[in-house]
Amino acid sequence: TVARLLKADMAELRRERARHPLGLFSVEKDDGRLRLIVDGRPANVFFLEPALEHTSGDDLCLIIVDDGFVLQAAKVDLADYFHTIGTPAAVRAYFGLRPVRVAALRELGVDVPAHAVDVHGFTHAYLRTAPMGWKPAPGVAQGANEAVLYGSKGFGSALARSLPAVVDPAGRLSSLRVPSMAESWSAHALVIDDLMKLRTVPRTPENLESPRCGQLSSDLLEACARYRNVGCTVKDSKVMDYNVRQRLLGYQLDTNVLRVPSDKYAELATAVQQLCRRGWAQPREV
Repeated sequence: TVARLLKADMAELRRERARHPLGLFSVEKDDGRLRLIVDGRPANVFFLEPALEHTSGDDLCLIIVDDGFVLQAAKVDLADYFHTIGTPAAVRAYFGLRPVRVAALRELGVDVPAHAVDVHGFTHAYLRTAPMGWKPAPGVAQGANEAVLYGSKGFGSALARSLPAVVDPAGRLSSLRVPSMAESWSAHALVIDDLMKLRTVPRTPENLESPRCGQLSSDLLEACARYRNVGCTVKDSKVMDYNVRQRLLGYQLDTNVLRVPSDKYAELATAVQQLCRRGWAQPREV
């Protein structure tokens, strides 16, 4: 794992042993691949959690669609977003991993510099990107997403504010604010690395049809271009154009109806059936 992190430029080697070594583990994604997670508890005690403007399915329920109109939703997702966020050298001191034998890394083709080897033949890897499992990571990641998209209308760095806004923060839907909803309106939501665009349009046969494969609206193309310009990787397989049927925040939007997706309902039903047959609950189920 450390060798792969080094080859991906996600870690650096030092001679000094980490004062609070972090652990690594993984969880399975929906597609069967593994998501790298850091056990950041030893480092988290030294950091505060920044404020986060949250959006959930409950906030989507606040949307009112007038008669004769239909709600359409689009979304953009980023790939490996946390691992593209570099961290300052002072912060990396808290992201040290357990010692690794130099010989083991060199067998895997890793060039370990002499200045990164301690007297016992070990080297020590320190993460260079924001690890998933670090307490401030969600707030930092979402704040960066806001700065990139809001540009001159946001609260990012001077460099971020030098960019024109591709999304207007006045149209944000979250637990803290709801934009004005006229007969025909548009809004958006940001959830860490996800951008969701919402709009109401007249209920016509054309607007009820699914978009053609590969077709994207101009505002989505603009958002994707901004992401790529700042070095983010857009997950093309999860970029969805405006549609009356869309998966949003764990819910299924289906022509002005927000409901639990059928696959999630099937999982819950199966879990309840297994619990009833067993007659007792496992700790994870509780």
